[in-house]
Amino acid sequence: MIDIEEQPARAEEDAKNSLKESADDPWDKRWIEGILSALVHSINPDGEYHDRLEAKKLRYLSKPTVEYAPALILRKRSMRGLTEILNGIKKRIEAGGPIPPEFEDIAEIQQSDHEILTEPELDSDLQADVEIYFPKPSNEEQLRIVEKIGSASGVLVQGPPGTGKSHTIANLICHLLATGKRTLITAKTPRALKVLERLLPEEMRPLCINLLGSGLEEKRSLEASVRAVLQKNEQWNEHYAQKEIQKGKDGLNRFRQEKSEIEKRLRAIRESETHTQVIAEGSYRGTAAQIAQDIAKDEDIYQVQLSEKSIV
Repeated sequence: MIDIEEQPARAEEDAKNSLKESADDPWDKRWIEGILSALVHSINPDGEYHDRLEAKKLRYLSKPTVEYAPALILRKRSMRGLTEILNGIKKRIEAGGPIPPEFEDIAEIQQSDHEILTEPELDSDLQADVEIYFPKPSNEEQLRIVEKIGSASGVLVQGPPGTGKSHTIANLICHLLATGKRTLITAKTPRALKVLERLLPEEMRPLCINLLGSGLEEKRSLEASVRAVLQKNEQWNEHYAQKEIQKGKDGLNRFRQEKSEIEKRLRAIRESETHTQVIAEGSYRGTAAQIAQDIAKDEDIYQVQLSEKSIV
């Protein structure tokens, strides 16, 4: 943005080198502030750097001023970067390096028996105490998918239309976000993503950045989702969030206790059905189920006797 004759010598190269040391983390202010301060002073010795995130009115100054105001810029990535990555992987494999696990799956390279047996065992211990955060109704199959995700580099879920795959994905998105993970959801058509978006709880939708196509309406949707995420970030209150988290945990514990009591009562009912009982002065003896079967067998006899008495 600066004319060539006004550009400071080596400023761009020095900034890039410093960014490499910061691992490209724009929120690591230890590195970023130093880079910005050095940059503005290299443009003009009287330049100023201000550490503030608040939006300020545009004003024109006689000296350069830099403020700590990160911006999120999205652009469509070309195939050049992907091609370079694939060529790099190819060279490493040709040089005798290991094949990445993801490529082993694509090439259908079978894992050794040792890897197949030991990998899930190690990860199952790690998954034992993991809380499952499913906001929508779930079943045992969905819980197994969560366990597989923690013990494998990839999980394939198949099923015909209407079997709940989108429902499962919505649950998984919420669980992964709740446990600090990042998710990227792709689909063959924008319609599939729109269906999935409607399945997410309303509280989760503002936390998702949506790119559902290349039209004007889709771009507006993308801008709205980015603004919603930024707004959530600005309104974040750590104290309030911790109170809400504790309230949610208390609610979960209360429901677990209620579930445990209901299971105890059900177990007592099932156990009572196995006890031998005697009714009608010993006419019927056995478990509740056996007595019910005997009464059902005798039902026709007693109906006939009742009918004969009515005729008399």
